[in-house]
Amino acid sequence: QVWAVLTDYDRLVEFVPNLEVCEKLPGGSATRYRLRQQGCSQSLYLRLEASAVLDVQEVKGPLGRRELRFAMVESPNLKFSGQWTVEPDPTVRDGRSLGTTKLRYEISVAPKWSIPSTLVSKVVKSGLPANICAIAERAEEVGANFAVSTCTRHSTLAQAALAGVVLYASLIHLSHRTAADAPDTLCVKPCASYPAIGTAKKSLLEALTEVHLRRLDTNNTLHRRAVAVIAVEASLEEVWDVLTDYEALPEFVPNLAVCERLPVPAGMESRLTRLRQVGFKDMVFMQLHAEAVLDLHERPHREIQFRAVAGDFGVLQGKFMLSEPERKETHLKYAVEVKIPRSTPMMGLLEPILERMVYEDIPFNLAALKQRVEDLKLQRRIAELEAQGTSWAIPMLNFFFAGEGNRAAYLRRRTERPRLSEMAEDFGLLAAELERCFGGTGTMPTRAQLRAITRTDLEKAMVAHGGPAAVAKRMGWKLAYKAKAPRGYWDKLKNVEREIAEFCEQEGLPPRIMPLKMDFVRANRYDLAHVVERWGGLSELAELLEYQACTCRSVSPHVCKETVLLLSTRRS
Repeated sequence: QVWAVLTDYDRLVEFVPNLEVCEKLPGGSATRYRLRQQGCSQSLYLRLEASAVLDVQEVKGPLGRRELRFAMVESPNLKFSGQWTVEPDPTVRDGRSLGTTKLRYEISVAPKWSIPSTLVSKVVKSGLPANICAIAERAEEVGANFAVSTCTRHSTLAQAALAGVVLYASLIHLSHRTAADAPDTLCVKPCASYPAIGTAKKSLLEALTEVHLRRLDTNNTLHRRAVAVIAVEASLEEVWDVLTDYEALPEFVPNLAVCERLPVPAGMESRLTRLRQVGFKDMVFMQLHAEAVLDLHERPHREIQFRAVAGDFGVLQGKFMLSEPERKETHLKYAVEVKIPRSTPMMGLLEPILERMVYEDIPFNLAALKQRVEDLKLQRRIAELEAQGTSWAIPMLNFFFAGEGNRAAYLRRRTERPRLSEMAEDFGLLAAELERCFGGTGTMPTRAQLRAITRTDLEKAMVAHGGPAAVAKRMGWKLAYKAKAPRGYWDKLKNVEREIAEFCEQEGLPPRIMPLKMDFVRANRYDLAHVVERWGGLSELAELLEYQACTCRSVSPHVCKETVLLLSTRRS
């Protein structure tokens, strides 16, 4: 009977705590198959969710021993395996067997990521014993119903039951009867996922200037304050419009599932706004949910104060503050304060999660807000250009963008980061992306500059179009370094003389004076530095070119230049 209850997978959700879904997947054999399970643990402040696909195998052993072995299908987060063991209890009392069954549960969890030890202790102390007790109680209930039902049926069936023979047909009959009598309210359905759950691109946090966390805890209260500041390249009015468009916040703010306006009670201030917000946090094995009703007081274009009047937190309050220190950007400061009684269940788990949210969610939320404001600003610029019919502003690129549309069309395509395959096929798109990232310099970026902003896709796209030198030539840009010379180029002395003369002219050095090797290195002309060594050093090359050799070893090139000028004057 215990084994029959344990393997009646479709009905486990009726009595196993926190199990919402348990279903067989297609395929498998009579003793080996796969199950999909989804669990949920609800507390006052948190809702933990987890789902898994298990590879299950039923094994029959000697002397009535049976094992139900399971292992999680390959997961990037953890290794999870274990088994249920059902065997007759060998305990004997007064010379007779007790007729009971031993149920043992073994589990092995090996996370591939670090998880809070408090979470593991919570699961072990409450979850596992509750599941075993639920299986045992269900088996005893089925056993009692089985004994009653067999007494009213055919005498042969009753004798078989009293003899200890387990007839699976009786459990099937009981299962159908229980299902028929069960009310509709007992039907368990998986919780609907929030529409905001999914994958999203997160922008870089380069503009985030400050993140501070202060611990003000007492013996009875968990008290934290956090402050973060970000610079937005938009006007104060543009930032305010996005910040106060509350219904649209879930569209771009990570971990915010719901944000809706609620009616304000009569008699309250006209500037008061009431919102209901539901947030979530995806972690390795679970998903946390929190809900709050906030009252907001707006000071137009300056400040938004908020305070929770209902929800999962004891005290939740804070403010958004806007300032405009410069004309081209706005500083957005976010301050929040949280107080939670230490008597709250699972406080040991909640405390590290709060700190993780401060250093992860707050920066990403502000970065998402910054991205939203700047994207809308770009969209407005696109509309203006389309209305004016403005063409591309760079004359050198007009030829390449002919037939591709005007500047507005390319700005529209740049509102999202283009794919590598698109830039490799479309030179105009690559040029537009380079213009957006490095357009102010007019110089092709180096490999180090590209990798510093994690844009190796631009590096690969340039290779597809012939390399940085070919791309720079088509765009009319100059290279940050000298292009690679053809084979045998440096073997001719006249080429060396011409390159050194051009170098002196570009760097403002006196003519016919051999530059120092350090001058070549500072200008990123390592090719000339190598050529000097190849031709025997500065003195030998200066003698071949009939240049004056400078023996100055000053660190500063300006001091060296003044010394060379003085030396040239004296010799003349």
